[in-house]
Amino acid sequence: MKEHGREGRVAPLMIAATLVAWTIGGALGAPALAQSSEAGAPTYAIGDEWRFSFGPAKVVAIDGSQSVMEFPANKRCPGCRYFFDGQRTLSKVVDKDGNQVNDLLVGLKVLDFPLSVGKEWHQTTNFFNEQTNRSLPMTHSFRVLAQEEVKTKAGTLKAFKISHSRDLQTSVGNLQGRRDWGTAVYWYSPEARAIVKREVMSTGAVRAFGSDYELESYSLK
Repeated sequence: MKEHGREGRVAPLMIAATLVAWTIGGALGAPALAQSSEAGAPTYAIGDEWRFSFGPAKVVAIDGSQSVMEFPANKRCPGCRYFFDGQRTLSKVVDKDGNQVNDLLVGLKVLDFPLSVGKEWHQTTNFFNEQTNRSLPMTHSFRVLAQEEVKTKAGTLKAFKISHSRDLQTSVGNLQGRRDWGTAVYWYSPEARAIVKREVMSTGAVRAFGSDYELESYSLK
């Protein structure tokens, strides 16, 4: 398989990779809404499209229970198609010739439907350390902090605010003992059926943890 992605390369939408279940809940964003209803998994149709600050995204096919998306502005993998399962988890990436591509976000459960305030989930993935040329286990912790209104260039949307922290224990050089490997907050909007905003709170022990982004417009079939 062709390889695509190293630390700091975050696939669009998911990125996506990626959100701290601590007291930032009341310190970030707009005031929380009174209700805390659930949000089920979204469904998509061919032609659904979004424009983010990093570029456009579009559903180009439905493959069984999976939605297939393209990100035309993605220069690291031109023409690649991203397959998402019913939980919006990236299941695979293929290039324009149909060859499967390695992507760090494949299998990472950034969203876990149904969403509700207070829900938590954890997952361990392999982190490739370029200093040692080996993979290490990294723990991802997610928590739904609040349901609130978030302002984006696409308008003000009701959204679930989700925190994400990455934890990795390493004994390599000046990174020894560093457990914070990036924290971020995401806002998922059931109305837009997408993560509509991302804010990086800490890059931790890494130089890059992806960039902030927000939704600029969207059109759903």
